[in-house]
This record gives sequence, C-alpha cells and structure tokens, in this order.
Amino acid sequence: MQNKKKKLSIHGHFYQPPRVNPFTNDVDVDGNVTEWFHGKFRNWNEVINDECYRPNADEGNFELISFDMLRSLAQWLEKYDKITYDKIISADQHNYITYGYGNAFAYPYDHSILPLLNEEDIDIEVYWGIADFYKRYGHMPVAFWLPETGVDMKTLRSLEKYGIRFTILAPWQANPGSEELDTGKVYKCNLGHGKVIDLFFYDSQLSADLSFNNVEMLNADKYVAEYLPQAVTKEFSLAALDGERFGHHLKGGEKFLKQMLRDLYNNNEFETINLIKEFFEMKATTPMKIFENSAWSCHHGGLKRWQGDCDCCYDDDHGQRVNGYWKTALLSAFRVLSAQMDLFFNEYAKNLVSDIHHLKEQYIHVMLGEMDYKTFIAQHQIRPLSLQDDNKLKSLLDMQQHRLAMFTSCAFYWADIDRPEPRINILNAKKAISIFKDIGEIELKEKLEKDFIHQLEEIYSNFTGKNGKDLYDEYNIE
Repeated sequence: MQNKKKKLSIHGHFYQPPRVNPFTNDVDVDGNVTEWFHGKFRNWNEVINDECYRPNADEGNFELISFDMLRSLAQWLEKYDKITYDKIISADQHNYITYGYGNAFAYPYDHSILPLLNEEDIDIEVYWGIADFYKRYGHMPVAFWLPETGVDMKTLRSLEKYGIRFTILAPWQANPGSEELDTGKVYKCNLGHGKVIDLFFYDSQLSADLSFNNVEMLNADKYVAEYLPQAVTKEFSLAALDGERFGHHLKGGEKFLKQMLRDLYNNNEFETINLIKEFFEMKATTPMKIFENSAWSCHHGGLKRWQGDCDCCYDDDHGQRVNGYWKTALLSAFRVLSAQMDLFFNEYAKNLVSDIHHLKEQYIHVMLGEMDYKTFIAQHQIRPLSLQDDNKLKSLLDMQQHRLAMFTSCAFYWADIDRPEPRINILNAKKAISIFKDIGEIELKEKLEKDFIHQLEEIYSNFTGKNGKDLYDEYNIE
C-alpha cells in the first residue's frame, strides 16, 4: 500500500512600495539606482522586475504557488511590463479554470497596517482592495493577505464582512492558550455574532529556511531529496515568505523554485498544493484566538515597528540601533491631518449624499474606470447638485486616495525618516492638502498645511539633520 503523500503549500508575498509621485503619476528616477546599475535601471521596480517578477513569470512559477501581488506593484507592472503582468494574472486564471479556485490572494488597496487605522478606513481599504482584485483577476477572492500580517479583531471582522474566508498569519500571532500550536491544520476564529473567519499559520522554520538559508538552497534537487524529508513532518505544511526571495534576494532563486516544484511534482513523498483549493478540502473545527496588534516582522507586540520605538529600529547601513520615536510623531501628524480632512469632507457631504461611508467605498468603481462619475454621483445624491458642488465633491473624493496613502506602512518600516518611503507618504499628504486650494478652500488649505508642517518640523532624521518639513519642501508644486 502506497504511503499517503505529505502536502506542501508555498505562498509568495509580492510587493513593492509605492514609488509613484502623486503630482506627476509617474515613478521618479532614483539617482542611487542609476549610479549603482550604470544607467541600466531607473528605479528599484525596474531592478526587481528584471531579477524576480519577469523571470518567475517566464518560468511559470506563479501557477504553482499561491501568491498576492499588491496593488502598487500590479499597477506598475501593468503600465511598464504588460507581458509579465499578463502572465501573472493568467497564472491565477489558469488555476481558476482548472480547479474552480484561483491561487491569488486579495489585498488592501494600500499596504497599510490595518489595525492602526480606524474602522471606517479599514473597511475602505478592504473594499477598495477587493474591487481592485476583481477588476484584475475577473473573480471574487477567497483569501486575503494582510500587510506584514498585521492583525486585530476589527480587521478580521472587516474581512469577513466583505466575504473573505481566510488569511495567513505567523505562528506567534496565534493564542492557543496552554496548547501547542499545530501549524498543520486550519483554524476558525470566532468574531462574535455567529461570524467566523478561518486562519492558516505558516511553518516558521520552513518559511525561515526558504527565506534565508542560502546554503541549503544551492541545489534544488538536494533540497527536495535530503532537506525537506527532515523539515516537513506534518501531513500538511505551509511556507509563507516574500516572493522577492526568488530571484532578487537569492540570485537564480526563480530557477531554484521551478526545479524544486518540478521535483516535488515527481516526488513519492510530497505533493505541492494550491492553498485555496486545499482550504475547501480541509475543515476548520478547532477555535483559535489571535494576539491582537501583532505582525510577522515585529515580535515586540503592539505593532511597535510602525508606531514607535523597538529593537526593529536598527539601521543596517550604519550598523546601529537608532531612535524610533520619530515614527510616533509622524503617525500622529498623519492622523491629525487625516481627521481634519475627513471632518471637512463629512460636514460638506452630509447634506448632499445619502450615505457618506457608502459613497467613499463605492468611489473605487469610478477610480477603476468601471463607472463614470456622473452616473455614480446620481446614485448617491439626495438632491440635484450644482456644478460647484458636483466638482467640489469629486475633488474631495479624489483626496481620499491620497489621505489613505499617507498611512502606507513602508514609511515606518525602516529606521529613518530621511528615506524615499517617508517622502512618498509626505508627498501624498501634500497632494491631499493641495486639493483644498483647488476647490477654493484657501484658508483651510493654509491652516492644514501650517498645522501639518509644525508637526513635521519636530521630526528629525537620525543621520542627516533633515526634518519632516525639509522633506515636505523638497517638492515644490507652486
């Protein structure tokens, strides 16, 4: 009698920080990249596409793993390398046609740490992300990737509300009580009021080895024949890691992945599986609580890496631990600005439309070009709008995109404010503020800007002496 094969699923998280200048809608040239690569590439998106996304698409790897490709990366690929983009989308569609389930996960519209947002903004990020997913892949998602796997109960409730069935978390985000966590099965998380969402927890050792073990990954055949039989002991194992490992962080990693998957296909001991397909074949019966405000890339609790100081605030370039409290101040500045903007929006719109939150959510269909604005606003207005009100409301809805983009996690991930990622967030804040001038709210624009800059002035780089105001002033829009 033939032994039952062990099931192995690999999930790749594919993402690049947003590098689009919100004033030009283009990616600015990165002088460091052009210098390091002698003019071959203009920005990191081009570099990593050449090393990772294109070769993995050419190898057919996206068909054989589950993956998420967050919106900022997908938009860039669609614009600058449509062939690679189409191959990635087709990989999910092939699985969807073959099995009835795709292998791509949905995502929030922005790569924000969702638990750090208020409930309304979480809902918007989730709804907008699902709408973007549907537009790209042509079907509704089953699973959802949380940026940095940042999680709390209000985030899980939002996912469930919009039809998401499961997500992936790190094993240290589970709260199994006195029991030891078994990562070889799927769990159900009770959300209250009879609602549940299922949770997979990836195998930490297997995921870490695939992410960092360059020695074991020198030879895919040896890895499958000698390493995996010792590392994979459960009937089901899940590895989750940054997809850029395969080609960018590990040169030739796309070929390793393809050969490993090929070896596993012909292996008598293991089989690779589509995680979403497997989800429908497994039954979650064991309840599991989560550690709220936790993430896969910060073990210090409270999501400190993105809102304060912890040992994650270590600068590799300078080889030293640095002060991370600038993150607290920057997040506070964004939150205050966001609240002021939303207060004005809500006060202005409350006598014009029937449901402000629904209006914000549904605007994604205008953003995606699925509906013209005239048809859209006719569905939400409670009375005929003047041309001035019509134009003003549209501008304020456009502002919402930049208001939410301020909270993109990349600005807070690294050890210093004087980096490209915080610049992009600050530039989105500047773009959002500028819209108030466009709609004739000059005094409000000046007040918002003055208050915001006052907070930025107190946030200094650990290395360059620049503060947030310096970064705000670098791009002159006058």
